[in-house]
Formats: sequence, C-alpha cells, structure tokens
Amino acid sequence: MPKISVLVIAHNEEQYIKKCLESLVVQTRKPDEIVLIAHNCTDKTEEIARAYPQIRVVHYEGPSGQLYARIRGFEEVTGDIVVCTDGDSWVSKNWVEEIVKPLSDPKVSGVGTPVIMRGSSWYATLGSLNFFYLRKLHKIFYGIHDAFYFFGASFALRKKDYETVGGFTPFIKIRDEIKLNNWPDDAYIVLALSKIGRIALTMKARVNVHCKQKSSWESMALGKTQVEDSFKLFAYFKGK
Repeated sequence: MPKISVLVIAHNEEQYIKKCLESLVVQTRKPDEIVLIAHNCTDKTEEIARAYPQIRVVHYEGPSGQLYARIRGFEEVTGDIVVCTDGDSWVSKNWVEEIVKPLSDPKVSGVGTPVIMRGSSWYATLGSLNFFYLRKLHKIFYGIHDAFYFFGASFALRKKDYETVGGFTPFIKIRDEIKLNNWPDDAYIVLALSKIGRIALTMKARVNVHCKQKSSWESMALGKTQVEDSFKLFAYFKGK
C-alpha cells in the first residue's frame, strides 16, 4: 500500500487550526503522517499544533506566501501520495479515504473534492457550490477547461508526479512572465499535472474553508481577478 502524507499549510490560523487538525486526526483512513508547515506565524498557530502528537510541525521562516510554504512542504513529506489542505479548512471524516482512491488508476495524476466557502460572504459560498456541483453549466457558460477541478484546500497527487512536472518552483517565474494578479498555485499545478495524466474529481468527500473576505463585494472583486488569472494560465499552457 502506498504511504500517504497529509500536508497542511498554515499562516496565522490560530482561530481555525484546532478545527482543522481535529478533523484530520479522526479520518476513516489514517494517513501515515501529517505535516504542518507553520510559515511566518506571529500568533499561536504553531503552539496549538504542537499540542497534537500526531502532527509533525515544521517551523518555516522564509519568503511570504503560500506558494513558498507549499514548496517547503513537499520537501518535508515522505509519502508516495500527498494530500493537501490549508489551516483555515476542515475536512469530512472520509476525506483521505476518498480522495486517494482515484489515484489507483495510473492514468490519473491529480484528484480534488468539492471545497465549500463558509463565512459572511454569500457570494463565495454560492460560487463554490456552483463550481463543483454545477460544473456542466459552469463549463457551458464560462468555457472553463475540465482541468480546473481542484482548489488548494483539497487535492491529492503522487509525489513522483509532482517531481516530474517540476513542482511549484517554475510557477514563480511564470507568474511574473504572464503578469498574474494573485498566486493561483493550485490552478498552476492542475494544469501542469494535466499534461501527464487525467485530473479526477470525487464528490464523495468535501472540505469546508473559512472565507476570509468580510463581504460578498470583497469576494466578487477577488473572484474577478482569480478568473482573469485562470484564463491567463490556461492560455499559457495551451501555447506550450
């Protein structure tokens, strides 16, 4: 059986990290390791996480941003399969069990599950439901490529496939090259993986995320730039 690592990226998540970790330590399929990258934390995130003996906490101080923390995380995990989430998220009890199943097919290079935004922004919640539960309509109206299956809060891949596509590191240069607004590392790795295999979506598990935007207007503004970035990335990969 392949060894499974769960990788958690957390920056100043003291409000949410306990709920995240509690959901991970009760999984129906116990991972072989859970690694948390506490990157540039100035609150009690790291202290809270270290109270869990099942969690290996890595203190990380370096370039700010989730992308750099993910790169460090993939250097730390030792599993054949890496399952990723974020410190402001909590996962369904069967999340690990279900998200790794499609990877038994060698033609699948990455897997995602629905990610539901929770908080004061109704726009973010409805948008996330639409993205995953109304995908056929989403594709018809927006033309989004099938590879846009997973978000950073819920994805799984083989470590060897991650290494085959060069991981996240090439994205640092590409982002500047095509002038993206944000750091959509999840969209990048989906497109990179789709070059070597199929991206699968399982609806049998899900992840909830605490939406940081305080209003739907903030979510709309962010969503607009995220869509723009996604199309730029898709055009970049299509030209390769």
